[in-house]
Amino acid sequence: MFAGAFRAEWIKLVTLRSHWVLPIVGVGFCWLVVFLTANTADEFDFVDGRELSELIVGVSIVTVMLLGVVSVLATTGEITYNTFRPTFAATPNRWVALAAKLLVVTITTLALTATTVAVAWLGGSSILGDDQSVSLSDRGAQGQLISIVLLGGLLTVLGMALAMLMRNSAAAISILLLWPFVVESLLAGFLSILDMQGLIKFLPYLAGFQMVDLFNESGESDLLSPTAGGIYFTAVVFGLWALGTLRTDRRDA
Repeated sequence: MFAGAFRAEWIKLVTLRSHWVLPIVGVGFCWLVVFLTANTADEFDFVDGRELSELIVGVSIVTVMLLGVVSVLATTGEITYNTFRPTFAATPNRWVALAAKLLVVTITTLALTATTVAVAWLGGSSILGDDQSVSLSDRGAQGQLISIVLLGGLLTVLGMALAMLMRNSAAAISILLLWPFVVESLLAGFLSILDMQGLIKFLPYLAGFQMVDLFNESGESDLLSPTAGGIYFTAVVFGLWALGTLRTDRRDA
């Protein structure tokens, strides 16, 4: 049953043109920025591999966010056009059908993000040449690149979760994209005014972005460590996915 559901979800994902446009834009944007930056860099711009990995990770945030939007569209599209009905008719256990969709979109995101990061690193380091020696072992560069791939997978799960909870593309995409850059910034300011700075580190996206160590390089801030932030964000994301799946399971398609 699961194998059939997985195959059906894969066919639905790859046959819609809209599911290809955003990944192409996201991947192309990352490569373009990294290669142009490396090409115009002088001998002092990239001291080691860590600085190149930070460039790749910073740009890849856009890529993984767009892949999260694809997850939203792949889910809300089924709700809008009632294609969930034949899916659930063929697979009466809705948890199995939704788990198959989750696995398909997550594996796709992980593969695309890993390819994007690998090509960006190989291309960027080649363009920099021998004059600026960069290595994956420089100050945890390899771990940072692996973390952005994992973050991409989690954002894809979050996109599907929001789609099932909101059941509307515009609302789910708005939350996915605006929450980290607008809402959490406002909440952080509000908590600071109330002298509750200790709660800021538990804002979900801020904790998730700690996975790639974007805000706590020196390790001296009050934010969660990359490991703790990753575990916390993972728990939040899969908790929301479980709630979304429960809601979908209990209502008419």
